[in-house]
Amino acid sequence: MGGLVNSLRKFFPAVVSGVVIVAVGIELGKIGLGILLDPKVTHDARVNQMFLTALCVLLTMIALAVWAKGLPKLLCVLIGILLGYVVAALLQVFPKDFSVQLSQSPIFAFPDPRFLSYGFEPTLMLPFAIAGLASGLRVVGVLTTCQQMNDAAWRRPDMESIS
Repeated sequence: MGGLVNSLRKFFPAVVSGVVIVAVGIELGKIGLGILLDPKVTHDARVNQMFLTALCVLLTMIALAVWAKGLPKLLCVLIGILLGYVVAALLQVFPKDFSVQLSQSPIFAFPDPRFLSYGFEPTLMLPFAIAGLASGLRVVGVLTTCQQMNDAAWRRPDMESIS
C-alpha cells in the first residue's frame, strides 16, 4: 500500500485524512463515554481516584506537548502513561491482587497456539478493505501532522517519506 500512496494522493488529500482522524477520535470518545457512564463504573468506590489519575495523565501530556522542547515533547504520551501508572499506584487504583498477578506473570511469553484458529469469511472482505483504507488514511493524516509539527517551513506533505 505504501507504494500506492503517491498515486492515491489526488483522491485522498490531507484534508480528507484529517476528517478520518476526527471521525476516529469521535468514535473512540463515544466508546470511552459509554464505558465511563456504565453503572458498574459509576458505583465503583475508586472512581474519584480514576478521574484524578486520568486528569494527571491528560494534563501532563498536554503540558509537555505544548510547552516542552526536544525529547520530552516527542515523548509526551509515553511520559504521561508512565506518570499515570505511578499516580494510579499511589492512589491505589489497581485491584488488591494486582501486584501478585504482576509478579506471577512472565516478562516475555509466547501466545498459546491452542487458541489460534484460521478461517476465511468472504463476507468480511469489503468491511476489511474499508477498515484498511480508513486505517491507511489515518496514518497519512498522522504522519502529515508529525511533519507539520517538526518543520516550521512546512507547506505540503512529503509523500515520499509517508509512502
